[in-house]
Amino acid sequence: MKKIVGLLFLLVFAFVGCQNKQLSLPQNIVYDYEGFIIWDEVENADEYLINIEENEFVSQVAVFDITDIITEKGIYDVEIIALADDYESSVPAIFSIGVDYNLNATIDLTIQGDSLIWEPIFLANHYLVSYGFEFAIVDDTSFDLSSLSSGDHAITVQAVFPGGSKTETFTINYTK
Repeated sequence: MKKIVGLLFLLVFAFVGCQNKQLSLPQNIVYDYEGFIIWDEVENADEYLINIEENEFVSQVAVFDITDIITEKGIYDVEIIALADDYESSVPAIFSIGVDYNLNATIDLTIQGDSLIWEPIFLANHYLVSYGFEFAIVDDTSFDLSSLSSGDHAITVQAVFPGGSKTETFTINYTK
């Protein structure tokens, strides 16, 4: 009987000893208007599995860029699971994010040679560039200044979102 109890004790100890610890739930998840989801790192996690609207992505860090994934405003369900080889996966952290247009976005304009450039504004459909009494609709984040006449120019840029909402206008002075 002692041998059976000893054998059971050994089996229970071996079973408990072989079980992996479970990783903690990702915490303090936030979404910023630049298109990033950020959360606190989970101790011992090697990577994170991110599920957005039935699409799976993996991140090695506790930040995930959604700018190429989410292309329109709306409410999106997001799930983050911490993963590691020697641990059980965390319980999913489930939350919803409301992605909207950042009408308060700032456009930092820079001139490089004969080009006006700026960083993209998340979810902007296009940009409206004005100079003098003319304007251009631009799909990327640069504008060729080589066709402007000699002299001083005040050039304005604003991001335009689907449906026509716009950021405020940002101005840079350019002398050719």
